[in-house]
Amino acid sequence: AFADVRAGRATLMQEPRLRDARAQSDEAVALINDLMDELAGGKRDARLSEDERSRCAEALWSVVQEAATVEQMERRAEVLRGEVWQPFERRARVLAHFGYLDFARERVTERGRWLADLRLDRPLLAGEAIARGLFDKMDAPRAAAIVAALAADPDRDFGQLEIDDALVRALSEFERIAFDVAGIEWRHELEPAEEFNLSAAAAAARWARGVPWATLVRETRAEEGDLFRLLSRTGESLLQIGSLRASHARAARVASEAAEATLREPVRSEAAL
Repeated sequence: AFADVRAGRATLMQEPRLRDARAQSDEAVALINDLMDELAGGKRDARLSEDERSRCAEALWSVVQEAATVEQMERRAEVLRGEVWQPFERRARVLAHFGYLDFARERVTERGRWLADLRLDRPLLAGEAIARGLFDKMDAPRAAAIVAALAADPDRDFGQLEIDDALVRALSEFERIAFDVAGIEWRHELEPAEEFNLSAAAAAARWARGVPWATLVRETRAEEGDLFRLLSRTGESLLQIGSLRASHARAARVASEAAEATLREPVRSEAAL
């Protein structure tokens, strides 16, 4: 559990503290005192008689609980802004940088509409690869390899299969795209995506070229369940890209071919039915 917390895989819960509750009451009292001082001597035309000041003080102190509630709500709103809105705004600014959103007008662009249709791992990286024509220049095995590198868990090992020069070039170009995206994410205080799983890319490319299942299991030395999950996720993601026939016909055709090569026996996918 401690390791999960240090690695950022567990959600930390704030411990309720008595001093926080007291702070809300103290802030409410301070607010009332400030209002009393303002009414009593802030401006010459706002000065009150002693009787009027006494009645105002009585009225103000009668709503101390409401004042504490107001202070509490303001504190909660600020916390929510930090936890919810600011991360959303940072991500929106990154998407706006790459043309998927019009941040000033708060609208999704035409480019952003097809990206929103993609249901896969790391959609921004995949979207940039598609938009820059990376998939247009690939064959089915290399397309499967790129998507597998995104879909696989970064710490999962699928052996040390050799990678041919064409796949090395494709992965290098994809890494340059990822570097560009990471630079903008850092600029907006967002943690970039984890590194790609190159062993998964090599395994997916080998499978998409048609090697038998038993051969792939033997060469990767991976658990069959891990291979099955990798190829299923890869195939389903390729099907998502294959649906972009209207906006990116060439990439969609390559992805569909790669999905067909990936989602073959014994790999099954409901998305392929």
